Amino acid sequence: MKRLLKLYYYRSIHEKSVLIFLLIIGFLGLLIGINVGNNYAQNIRAGMSSGDIPGIADLTLVGFSTGLSFNLSVFSGNYLSSNFYVVAAVSNYLQIGLWSLIVITLFIGREWRERTFRNQILAGESRIAIYLSSLVVSATIGLINLIAFIGLFMIGASLFGVPFFLPSESSLVGAWWVAFFLCLLIFLTFITGAVCFSYLIPNSWGALGVFVGGSAFISLFTLAIDAACFNTGTVCYLFENFLTPYQYSRLSTLTYDSAISSYTPIVNQYSGNTTYHPVISAGHSTSFILTTVFSNLFYMAAATFFGALSFVKRDLK
Repeated sequence: MKRLLKLYYYRSIHEKSVLIFLLIIGFLGLLIGINVGNNYAQNIRAGMSSGDIPGIADLTLVGFSTGLSFNLSVFSGNYLSSNFYVVAAVSNYLQIGLWSLIVITLFIGREWRERTFRNQILAGESRIAIYLSSLVVSATIGLINLIAFIGLFMIGASLFGVPFFLPSESSLVGAWWVAFFLCLLIFLTFITGAVCFSYLIPNSWGALGVFVGGSAFISLFTLAIDAACFNTGTVCYLFENFLTPYQYSRLSTLTYDSAISSYTPIVNQYSGNTTYHPVISAGHSTSFILTTVFSNLFYMAAATFFGALSFVKRDLK
């Protein structure tokens, strides 16, 4: 397997699509960081206190963004700062996290096109070793893209004096680091899914379409569940805690300790229509963290199993 890892790392370094995506994502991180920093400087000059302006830590988690629609309502509904509108647009339309994974399907798709897998098997390599090697290298590619975006974003923002944590956020430092590592876990789950689809479908564009479509479906399903619960007054956060878009939305806004514990029905005296006012309660961080960790470990194990099984059973004539 060590020989396979060396081979895949060598091919990834010399793969043009990998390098192009890395440059694009790094440039976007720097551009967004400069834009955020410029807005910060303008707001300071306008007399706003630093407590009214988000720090770098508030915006960094957007680099993990993989959901296609769920985050938009979270960002635009809770923040009015122009900084957050920039981040919301990037999060939901450019999809930095998703871009990091698109290149994985293209990278593995090339192995299918050039019949590299068949040649490796004929040379005596194990199919499981081939799959695990490409999974490790794909995870490395995704993480390097992520580091490039977040690192250059931080550099761009810090050039204008944007603080990482605001003085008023000293009590949130621990919560932020928990959110950071849980977002990283979700990101690894999506990497595992991208590799799985790339082996289930031996065509880079087909795998890409299914992967993006599947991500969109999960996000829309999460939105539908969230809307149905709100409109019917049903408490369902325990179910939503298993859905990755919901997990990310709670983590990226550091609101994972709170949840809707009940709804208060309110009847409009004129129309007779009933609306539900959510009652928010705290103290849910432990259950949320455990659910996020174990659900994502399960998703990764399932994706690895089905992807590897498909590859082992596939006839490579």
